[in-house]
Amino acid sequence: MVAGVTAAAVALPVGMAVGINSGFPPETGIYSAIFASLCGSLLGGSRFQIGGPSAAFVFFSASIVKQYGWPGLQMVTLMAGFILIFLGLTKLGATVKLLPASTLIGFANGIAILIAVKQVGLVLGWGTMGTPGETLPLLLRLAEHPSSANPVSCVLAAGSLIVILLAPKMTKRLPGSLIALVIAAGAVWFFGAPVETIGSRFGGMPSGLPVFTIPLFRAELIAPLVIPAFAAAILISVESLLAAAVTDTVSGDRHSSGTELIGQGVSNLLVPMFGGIPAAGAVARTVVNSRSGANTPLAGLVHVLALCSVLVFAAPLTRFVPLATLAAIMLVLAFNLSLWREVRLILRLDLTARISWLIVVVLTVCAGLTVAVEAMLALAVLHYVRRASLASGAVPQVTSDETIGGGILDMATVLSSAREDGDCRHKPMGWRCARLEKLAPIVIVSVEDITNSDLPGLEEFCDLLKGSGRILLICGISRQSAILRRYPKFIERIGKRNVLPHLPAALKRASDISDRFLGVGERLAGSLAQAPL
Repeated sequence: MVAGVTAAAVALPVGMAVGINSGFPPETGIYSAIFASLCGSLLGGSRFQIGGPSAAFVFFSASIVKQYGWPGLQMVTLMAGFILIFLGLTKLGATVKLLPASTLIGFANGIAILIAVKQVGLVLGWGTMGTPGETLPLLLRLAEHPSSANPVSCVLAAGSLIVILLAPKMTKRLPGSLIALVIAAGAVWFFGAPVETIGSRFGGMPSGLPVFTIPLFRAELIAPLVIPAFAAAILISVESLLAAAVTDTVSGDRHSSGTELIGQGVSNLLVPMFGGIPAAGAVARTVVNSRSGANTPLAGLVHVLALCSVLVFAAPLTRFVPLATLAAIMLVLAFNLSLWREVRLILRLDLTARISWLIVVVLTVCAGLTVAVEAMLALAVLHYVRRASLASGAVPQVTSDETIGGGILDMATVLSSAREDGDCRHKPMGWRCARLEKLAPIVIVSVEDITNSDLPGLEEFCDLLKGSGRILLICGISRQSAILRRYPKFIERIGKRNVLPHLPAALKRASDISDRFLGVGERLAGSLAQAPL
């Protein structure tokens, strides 16, 4: 119950901020959070998942409404829901893990830039922007008329930003965004500050629960909205599965990707019927839910009840919330979404990865999210074909005489086998039931082309080897696969001495282990596999 209430405290200001930035009243974001969490808790594949409106959809929703109206956004959300259910039932949703890390990071960078630039208008008291194409005009207006800013609005935004950043150092029980929201609203109410608020912009937030309405169906919009619907489904898949995977790392749990996508699909079928916008699993809210003590989906249901209580009993109080404070919340969201630390890693990769990253960033900022997602899919296909062609020649270069019992594998072989078997929550991977028995007591895996999306598969394979009493050695950490070094806990699980620069070193290490230990018997080999060497 505590975890659910804590997650609701995070979701409330974020939902209002995302709703307003998408061009809708603040309650729109809260409605989305209610039904996304309800369906995610009852039907999803993660015990801790908390869903809601995502900052990544701010420009997507606004652009769809500007071009096709509110019925267009409702139809896109419904179509995305059906696509997500299809991806979940067929296990095809796992293919989003094939998206190159460089394109995902570029997409996140581009969205963060757009969100941050859009907040300038709210901070200075100019109102919000519309579409990505208006980014440059806003910057030009800021350069030409800096004195037209509202100083009170700037002070409120700066103060809210400071509170949000410092609050975690003072208290772990309340999120900084909620503290800033309450303080800013109190200041506006007490001093009568001349700033734009939810009350002045939207007339306040209506009390009561959302009302069911049947979305307006327009057959002529189906064809032009197919591509945006697929783009929305892919975005929801990426963000939801990412949230579930991050929570698995924190909690030690294991989610079901297929079931999670089905739950997200159902939630996006319900959201437009209650006045909401596209929703997905939220990383920050899900992690807060897990770290606050959640053990079952009951926490998600408590989160829903807490948000409903706010709508019923405290909605009138939100009219004092200044839009500048919501802009500060969005700036923090943009910063967290930007993955700026990963940019340094991208710049160390090969030319292909750097160009892919730059293409996605430019298209996201200048051409819109739908075009950027299309480019991501095209680059993913090219990247996968390139990796497959490289991997196809990697293993044959090592003859059987150079292996120890045939225990040398390329990571692409491991991952392709695992993906063929789909979700691993309800049945063992193909390696466990078909090929694991054929491997030697010491297994060497080449990771020359590994990316972020491959790490879960490598971790699962490592666990399978440990469970069978085998020892795993990793070789070939190139510039691109240096991402492994950013996960020291995984390296510790394998053992630092078992991470080698190239195949000859791995073969020598395997020979040393074989000479020293494997003669004692399988029992000793199994115990060695359980502890770092």
